[in-house]
Amino acid sequence: MSRLADFTSKDFIEQISVLNAMVENKEFDSIPGLISLMETIPVSDAVGLVIRDTLKSLLSASEECTAGCFASGNREVRTMCIEVAGQRRFASAASAIRDMAGQAAAENDHGMLFIILSSLAQLDPQGSLDLFRKHLGHEDPSIASLCIRMTGVLADAASFDCLCRIVVEAGSDENYEECSLETASAIESLGEFKSEKAVRFLVSQIHHRNPAARRLIHHELVEIGNDAVKPLSVIFSEADPDRKVLAANVLGLIGTREAGNVLVAAMDKGLAGDLNIRFAVYDALGRIPGMKSLVCLTDGLQERDEMVLTAVVSSLGKQYNPWIIDRIIEFMGKDSPHGQALTRAIIASRSLDIFEALYLADETIGSRLVGEIVRTGDRELADVFQERLKKMNTGRSQADISLLKGVSTPEKKIRVLAVDDSRAMLNFYSSILSETGIGLATACNGKEALDLLLAGDEYHLVITDMNMPVMDGIELTRQMRSQPALAGIPVVMVTTESGHSQEGLARKAGVTAFLRKPFSAEKLRKMIETCRKP
Repeated sequence: MSRLADFTSKDFIEQISVLNAMVENKEFDSIPGLISLMETIPVSDAVGLVIRDTLKSLLSASEECTAGCFASGNREVRTMCIEVAGQRRFASAASAIRDMAGQAAAENDHGMLFIILSSLAQLDPQGSLDLFRKHLGHEDPSIASLCIRMTGVLADAASFDCLCRIVVEAGSDENYEECSLETASAIESLGEFKSEKAVRFLVSQIHHRNPAARRLIHHELVEIGNDAVKPLSVIFSEADPDRKVLAANVLGLIGTREAGNVLVAAMDKGLAGDLNIRFAVYDALGRIPGMKSLVCLTDGLQERDEMVLTAVVSSLGKQYNPWIIDRIIEFMGKDSPHGQALTRAIIASRSLDIFEALYLADETIGSRLVGEIVRTGDRELADVFQERLKKMNTGRSQADISLLKGVSTPEKKIRVLAVDDSRAMLNFYSSILSETGIGLATACNGKEALDLLLAGDEYHLVITDMNMPVMDGIELTRQMRSQPALAGIPVVMVTTESGHSQEGLARKAGVTAFLRKPFSAEKLRKMIETCRKP
């Protein structure tokens, strides 16, 4: 105490020196004096902050001193002790802190109860399980969310039904428009269980009515990985096309051989008849290397829908194998509409290995591919293929390089931002819009799109998918409508969704119009012309 006797009369440098010495020498007998100073010197004062740091350092070094201060009449000190006990895992403090939880709850002191429960979550989670169970339905979302997360960390079977109920109720007519903190925590906690029962439940909710909850459920299933594959496979025997599309997306992100086998089996058994399902399956197979995937994708070269065909070619480009070239030549041998669509898809997807193999194998097809690049009028695209032609280093490739050097991008009076987590879908947009007077920028999720929009470039229209990781299309629209600089930009939502509740939710968020997959190039162009910002 002698060091603090005339503390307030010292200058700042001397005060700091005294406080540092206390920590260095572990002067625990100074704790009462530091508490007294805290009551007179606020944290806003520079030395007041250092006093608190000094007290916290001393308490962190002594379990006995920390426990001894639990009875302090100073709330700030009690709070500090509770936090320190948790951070330092002071086991002897657990019982006393649990007793404080009862008092905080009785006094309706939500702030203190949250601090206590947070400390116990670090200090003695298993011994505090009854407390976490007790407050699962607490009126304070932060407290309820913390307790929900802890029951998941502890894989508490007794809380399982409650967690499931939270997720289900979040999809009710009254609640589905917002994803609460409790719902997000319940989904995360169910993912922590990793039991067959938990996985089956999450799969049952794969098409949750709330987009944010749906995104979180997909994330958990991907994190669970191979154990989610079998429950997901059952979806392909159902009638609901929306669930099949989402199951294909998740299986592609899981990316294992077993996931690929499920996707291939769905195609072989005729369980993916809908165009949107086939697009999702082909797109997913691009993430899963293997001979079965490659054979399925090669069979997909017969697809006549250009959007689906773009998914096939984009995926083949990701896992190129020389033996597919003969099959591609077979389909491109005649300058038919299907051959032309394949040509557009190869160039739009920037499938450089396929391009090179075809270019060297068949002069006519090679010329057609180069002609497609010229037709797009896309200088950046021409540069990409020009570099590949340089590596070939043949007389013909040198001549075609000269041809591509003449490609110049015309001024684009209309700029569109396309947002989709499917590279195949972004390639499809590029294929459709490349020869128009429309400039195209792309983003892989809503967050990336929002960053581009806020960077300051002018866009006349945003075309966005609904279901995406990181930030979905509905949340992107909400964020845009909350920003004065972006609020007037029209938003077209592209979706496979058949349910009207999702459309209603999107309209409330501020979506201008909807474009349902699959769609033709002409339909997309008309939509842009109708909806774009003048």
